[in-house]
Amino acid sequence: GTYGALFIEIATFNQFVPSVTGIQVNCAEKPTKQPEPGDTDGDGCSDQRENGPDETLGGQRDWQNPHDFYDVAGSPGPPQNGAPDGIIDLPNDILGVIKHHPAGDLGYDAQFDRGPWTGPNSWNDTQGPDGVIDLPNDILGVLLQFNHNCQ
Repeated sequence: GTYGALFIEIATFNQFVPSVTGIQVNCAEKPTKQPEPGDTDGDGCSDQRENGPDETLGGQRDWQNPHDFYDVAGSPGPPQNGAPDGIIDLPNDILGVIKHHPAGDLGYDAQFDRGPWTGPNSWNDTQGPDGVIDLPNDILGVLLQFNHNCQ
């Protein structure tokens, strides 16, 4: 048989059990931690930093989760040319997410989108893109990581 989980919708506190009609699981080898300065998940934060105690220096994160460091854009000019720069800042990351919000002027871009986080902080268990840039997951998520640095 199949087993489900009970979920609670936060806004209304209604309980519901999701219905699953089919599922496909693709198994792959579990990634192994790379030697320093390795970045197994490719999020711009080294495995060593992600395992550290200080979240402002990239710590308290999962070295296998590419979505837990919200550095989405760097300076549009050289040397970054728009690529992530290792620090979560106002002009590139926070305003970048806000500009991709449905009320913004740039439209949806998965690079600026994160799903909900399941831990107590926006940097420990952040999910991948959920298809919408919104206030609780994306704008608050990037704001709570302001000035976190993995340079």
